[in-house]
Amino acid sequence: MSEHWPHGALLVLGASEEQIALYQEARRRGIPTIAVDVRPDAPALPFADAALKISTRNTGAIADALGDARPAGIVGGASDAALASWHALGLRYGTPYVYPRGALAAGDKAAFHAIATSCGITGYGWTASDEPDKVVAEATRLRFPLVIKPADGSGSKGVTRVARSEDLHAAIAHARSTPPPRRP
Repeated sequence: MSEHWPHGALLVLGASEEQIALYQEARRRGIPTIAVDVRPDAPALPFADAALKISTRNTGAIADALGDARPAGIVGGASDAALASWHALGLRYGTPYVYPRGALAAGDKAAFHAIATSCGITGYGWTASDEPDKVVAEATRLRFPLVIKPADGSGSKGVTRVARSEDLHAAIAHARSTPPPRRP
């Protein structure tokens, strides 16, 4: 076990304000925590026993930083950004709970729609492409108003409600100008 990481620690992917209660409850139960968050001013960092200032999406850097340490468990919450890392790190360390691979479709809009369709769930019309003109061509076949948003992102970053086809190009440009989430 690495000497500078708490023994039997819970690796917590993220240190947002919404996760403060998780850190507090772990401490109340006597479970040490290692926070992973790239932001040096993340609100929950003061509640963690140790911290890695690394993106929650960078599983390789997280594992490298942990060295020989083996977390007793891994949890990620308050955001879908770390779900793939939760899955991969859970497999790597053989933790009691591994975030399910099938649930990762929640963060991949195309995969989610494919699964829903394969289950016979009626969905809404949608299209996705890296080519703006292709999105415009497909979108004009859908029912307005539409929502244009980045294919990979969270919250309402880059999202525009479009009532008329004439506004599609501007909305697509806005979605494409939104910085993508940090990747490993």
